Amino acid sequence: MTALRARIVLLMSSAVVALGGACTDLGGLADGGLPDVPDAQEAEDAQETGSGPVDAQDAPAQKDAAEGSPVDARPSDAGIDANGPFCDSLMPKPLFCKDFDDGPLMFDWSGSSIQPGYGNIVLDTAFAQSKPNSALFTMNANPPACSYATLVRTFPNVRTTTMHLEIDLRLSSGGAFPEGFLFFLNQDFGGGASCALMLTATPTAGGIFEQPVLSNGTKLGQSHDFLRYPLADEWTHLVLDADYSARTLSARIGPGPDAGVVTTGTLHAACQGAGEPSIRMGVHCHERSNAMEFRFDNIVFDAK
Repeated sequence: MTALRARIVLLMSSAVVALGGACTDLGGLADGGLPDVPDAQEAEDAQETGSGPVDAQDAPAQKDAAEGSPVDARPSDAGIDANGPFCDSLMPKPLFCKDFDDGPLMFDWSGSSIQPGYGNIVLDTAFAQSKPNSALFTMNANPPACSYATLVRTFPNVRTTTMHLEIDLRLSSGGAFPEGFLFFLNQDFGGGASCALMLTATPTAGGIFEQPVLSNGTKLGQSHDFLRYPLADEWTHLVLDADYSARTLSARIGPGPDAGVVTTGTLHAACQGAGEPSIRMGVHCHERSNAMEFRFDNIVFDAK
C-alpha cells in the first residue's frame, strides 16, 4: 500500500478541560514531546448544542445499561448482520453503544460541536462496519485553524476508575487525513485535575501519550509507542483499556488477521482516582488545507 500520512488522535481525558497553548504538530508524541490541547476547545465548547442525551420522538427509547465486565464487544463480521443491529447483539449491555443504525444521527448524544461552514457529520451508507450506517465526519478545504466536528455524550451520574473503549475506524485516502484529536473520553477528577490519554497513529509511527494536568495547571507527560498502526481505506477495530486505580493501560487492534496488543504501560501517578466520564467523538483542531473525511462505527464505552 502506498505510504500514507495520517494522524489519528484518540483522547481519553479525566476532564473536559480547555488546556492552554496553540495547535501543535502531534507527530512528535512518540518522541516524548509534550503537546498542549489548544484553547480552541473553548470555542468548540461554545458551539456545542444540546445539554443532555437526545431522545428524538422518531427514535427508539434509550436502553438501560446492564451490569457486566468490559469485554471485546465486536462479534465476528459474519455475526454482525446475522444478529441484527450491532448494539442489540451485545451481552452484557455496555454503558454506552452507538452503531448509528437506531435512528437519527443525534439520538442518544448529548450534543455536537461543528465548525460553521466547514465541518459536517452525517449518517453514511457507502461504508459501514455494521449495516446500514456509519458516521461520516468531513471537513471542507482551507478551514480555520483548529477546526472541529464532534459528537458529545456525558454521563453525569457515573463515577468510575476503569474505562473500556472500542471503535471501528475507517480513514479515507481520497483527501487529506484528519490531523488533531479524533476521540475524547473524559473523566473529571474534580478540582481542575485531569488526565488525557491521546492516541496518535500513522502507517509508520504512533502511540498513546499521557498528559496529566494537576489542579494547579501543571502539565506532565509520558508516551507509550505502538507496535503497529491503523491503515487507510479499510476498517480498523481499536480497543483501549485504562484502569485509573491500578494505573494500567493497554491498547490493541482486533479481532481479525491483525489482532494483537499494540501497547501496554503504567499510567502516570497523577492519572489515578475515580471520576465522572464523558465522550467527545470526532475531529478537533484539524490543520490540513485539503478537504478530509473519515468514518466511525460501532462505538462501545463501558465504565465501572
